[in-house]
Amino acid sequence: MNARERVPVPVRIHYLVGNHDWFYHLRGPAFDAIRKLIVEATGLETPANAPFPHDPIAESATLEQIYRAHNVFARHGDIFDPSNFEHSRDASSIGDAIVIELLDKFGVEVRKRLGRRLPSECDSGLKEIDNVRPLSIIPIWVDGLISHTCDRQVAHEIKEVWNELVHQFLAVDFVKSRPFATTALLKLGFELSADVPLAGLSDVAAWFSAKFGGRAASFYPYALHEAAFTQGWAKFIVYGHTHHYELVPLQSIQQDQKSVDQIYINSGTWRPVHELAQFHPSQKHFVGYHVMTYLAFFKDNQRKGRSFETWSGALDTSAT
Repeated sequence: MNARERVPVPVRIHYLVGNHDWFYHLRGPAFDAIRKLIVEATGLETPANAPFPHDPIAESATLEQIYRAHNVFARHGDIFDPSNFEHSRDASSIGDAIVIELLDKFGVEVRKRLGRRLPSECDSGLKEIDNVRPLSIIPIWVDGLISHTCDRQVAHEIKEVWNELVHQFLAVDFVKSRPFATTALLKLGFELSADVPLAGLSDVAAWFSAKFGGRAASFYPYALHEAAFTQGWAKFIVYGHTHHYELVPLQSIQQDQKSVDQIYINSGTWRPVHELAQFHPSQKHFVGYHVMTYLAFFKDNQRKGRSFETWSGALDTSAT
């Protein structure tokens, strides 16, 4: 066979719901029509006339069969983040409210009020706000962005927009009704960012980042309680959601005189990520980079007996 000859490989794509697309999990003809558009546009195997699955085992016999054949259990992982999951995937969460009622409105309102006086570097930064991780330090990102890209007057005006929108956000009935235990950290960060004057935000940023500014906590402890792990049939427990690639050995046991390894893997992201620099965090500098992670799992002798491989890379966001 010619080395350049292309060999068609059948690809079957299945859809799992997460936190920002949870409404594809809702029942009803209106949502069936939306799902139909998605199925037709992307060539999904997932049926359109029923909710896209969120729990892959309880809601999809097809996925369970595929998982067991490859010794893999995978879910989005949003159920372990109380700010993005509140007991049911048929309902919204405060994470949605932050995006819709605050972050999306912020850039629009800033551009509306400042027009051409808005520095292009600041404008570009505003478009990246939903790529900041973790969400709890978004107020520090906003403070750092306007401090580093705007003169004092423009920074003050942008801060006023932020203050107004934060107070409006905190006054939304949906936000006020969220359980305190699941929202206290997020509410505290946003409220402090609105109530503290621009000149005093550096000290608040230093304290807040010291307490909460690290990377999102690993989800691997939750994998230890998955039925697929405790029953022993899954060699791999896979989550996403955190945007951080991770591989954690969970257990190695002997079965039939062979070692059987069980591993947790986080699938990372295909999006840009902005994280707070840990040296002098009070300076509110963030480092951004593009990330792309691939996971592959094999059965039988598909990969010469190897059962998995992962590839994760990062790319500088600077233009050359």
